[in-house]
Amino acid sequence: MVSLEQQERVVFLNSQYQDNSELIHRLSEKLLQDIHSLGLTPKDLSDAKEYIQDKVTIFRFLRECKFDLDQAHERLLKTISWRIENSIADLSFESCIEFFENAQGAFAYFHKTDKSSRPLIFVRLRYFPTEFRDPTKKLVYHIERYACLMMEMARKLTWNMTCDREKKDEACVLVSQITAVVNIQKAPMLPLDAEIIKTVAMILDERYPGMVSTVNVLNFGWMYQGIWAIVKFLLSEEAKNSIKFTTINELKPLINPNSILQGMCA
Repeated sequence: MVSLEQQERVVFLNSQYQDNSELIHRLSEKLLQDIHSLGLTPKDLSDAKEYIQDKVTIFRFLRECKFDLDQAHERLLKTISWRIENSIADLSFESCIEFFENAQGAFAYFHKTDKSSRPLIFVRLRYFPTEFRDPTKKLVYHIERYACLMMEMARKLTWNMTCDREKKDEACVLVSQITAVVNIQKAPMLPLDAEIIKTVAMILDERYPGMVSTVNVLNFGWMYQGIWAIVKFLLSEEAKNSIKFTTINELKPLINPNSILQGMCA
């Protein structure tokens, strides 16, 4: 059973999406005009057009900018340039193969949705890779590419789900966020420095704003208090507020227990 608060949140976001459909269209058209003047290669131009067609992403940037078209336009142009410079459209499983080849399971995966129809991403820190094919690259390089790949998958997933709901003429069509469940049990000791934390925060805050609804952390113990004390000082207030230390039982109002695989439990 979805709580009243969750229902109200879904309806509110959907109404904002519908009420600002004209603004979303105007910004999309403005961006399409801009990219033709950037001198992009045919491939980069095609990738940029595909990205701009994603109305849910346009909505997220507008909402982050309090529906200020000029501010959202500036941020989206910077993001398009960042995507081209970092070949985001070319990322694949092979780009981050170490995160997927553990015999016991992938480090993170998408599986079903929560009770508000947001895609669920489950992260199991125990399966963080201990070795990488290219040891000459810093750890932050591997984490950055993997984070971008997973967020890009989430972006396409939310856009596709929204399109499907529009075709079915559902009352609330918008799916703009994902819910994360992170099991930190048996997590390896990672050299998390400020560069890594700031890089991941930049990806979430600047390139995929408003994408993550909550990050629900399971099995948080005293041994992680020191790490959290460092991490929280490097996060934005919004990012800190999205992190919840919880249990499987406390997740039941948010997620159907049948949607949580056994590997996420203690």
